[in-house]
Amino acid sequence: MNKRFKQIAIVAVVILVSFETVYAYSGNYNSVLGGRITDTKATEIKELEDTGYHCELNGGKSITINPIRGPKTYFIPENITSKTGRDISSGRWILGRYNNNKTTITCKKKCGETTCTNQVTLDSITLFGT
Repeated sequence: MNKRFKQIAIVAVVILVSFETVYAYSGNYNSVLGGRITDTKATEIKELEDTGYHCELNGGKSITINPIRGPKTYFIPENITSKTGRDISSGRWILGRYNNNKTTITCKKKCGETTCTNQVTLDSITLFGT
């Protein structure tokens, strides 16, 4: 491992431990997320869209991560932006918080003369940096 990678890994672990220490005292211990972004769409949404569904995110985004801790797919509301100012992209590391309020995303497609509907429920990110 090169020296730069080790420094970044140490900083990430310190930040993650800090998040968990604060949340352990506040009673929201399970609301920390961290990992590498593997896709800029949640797996559940991507699978539906691959079969012809259109999922309306109302300006928000969904992501899939290879998690250090927490669930693996999330919804990022339109009004939540990265605290580092960097865009979300595959391969980047992400640290943040999510709340226990799930966001339900409705996906629709034409099924003959009717419309088929499917719903995806994701944890909502409330704070993050990439």
